Amino acid sequence: MHRMSTGDHVPKLTGLSLSGREVKLSDYTGSPLILSFYRYAGCQLCNLRMHDFIKRFKSIYEPAGINALAVFQSPIEKMEKYTSEHQAPFEIISDPEYVWYEAFGLENSWTGLFKAMLKPKPFLRSVAKGYSRVDPDGSMNRMPADFLINEKGVIDVSFYSEDVSEHIPFKQINQWMETLNQTSLTKSTKKRKGVKV
Repeated sequence: MHRMSTGDHVPKLTGLSLSGREVKLSDYTGSPLILSFYRYAGCQLCNLRMHDFIKRFKSIYEPAGINALAVFQSPIEKMEKYTSEHQAPFEIISDPEYVWYEAFGLENSWTGLFKAMLKPKPFLRSVAKGYSRVDPDGSMNRMPADFLINEKGVIDVSFYSEDVSEHIPFKQINQWMETLNQTSLTKSTKKRKGVKV
């Protein structure tokens, strides 16, 4: 399975979202995008990350003009039961056939599942936030991943987790945002000077 790397163009993919819309990945060309792959809708670790991400998205990423898109391996019915409670301000794709997962080279790993079980802090945090239930569907050992994609539909950063509790650190997303801002400032300065960009 081929992993996506920095400089790769995102594949052409279409999926059904939790809101009932048919969403194309190409719809997001023209603005930066954070694309996150989770496991299943009843995963306590996934719901904890979704909770943390939405808080930052609303306060930091969305005001900066960055879009987000999430992918779960669960069918719509399971997503309606669990994922809808987050009221995410972005689309969430249902991919029970693993079309998106395979296109981005996501893997399964029992080692990654067991490694996460040796890290009690994320599990304790998820219980404290009210995400103690576990209702698996599909591959329990599916590894999460995140991709930071620029406005041209090119991957700037690819992050493949080493265990099922991992996602890209928010600090790394913030650094990417700073790079985007610097690039944008450079382009606008060159335009004012009449230089082609």
